[in-house]
Amino acid sequence: ATTSQVKELIKNQIKNKVKAGDEIYIYINGYSGYDSAKNEYLVLSDSNLSDISNSSYLFDEFIADLGNLSNTKKIIFLDNVSLTSNENINKTNIQNKNIVLFESLTKDGKIDNYSKNYEHNIFTYSLLKGLYIEADLNMNKKIEVEEIKNYLEKNINVYFKKNGKD
Repeated sequence: ATTSQVKELIKNQIKNKVKAGDEIYIYINGYSGYDSAKNEYLVLSDSNLSDISNSSYLFDEFIADLGNLSNTKKIIFLDNVSLTSNENINKTNIQNKNIVLFESLTKDGKIDNYSKNYEHNIFTYSLLKGLYIEADLNMNKKIEVEEIKNYLEKNINVYFKKNGKD
């Protein structure tokens, strides 16, 4: 998706459709980048890295826009995007806006999880499998955030140990 499409979706379309108590799941597979002031951006399909501040979605703006979706829980899956490793990211601000953030990073901060066997990277594969049903450990037919967190950690760690990437 383009930067303007994602902004339109979050600022207008989702905002007009959600109601109090809803959960919003957002999956982004992309990259992150920085400008000269070390501001972090989501780099989307139309981003121009030589003009990142004018062509990408500022991460702080992304979080603020999600925070404007009041009385909803936002669960964000960032695949191949390494944002919160940046010391400039205000993690308390994320939590205060009722946002849960998952990232697909290895223990050393590298993104190295593509598997030919699964035809996806292991984060996406585990996420889809977990959301389908496997993460529902208490069998209540609702995947809780803690359940998907535990499921992802377990399955990704098993994959890395099996493949010598621990």
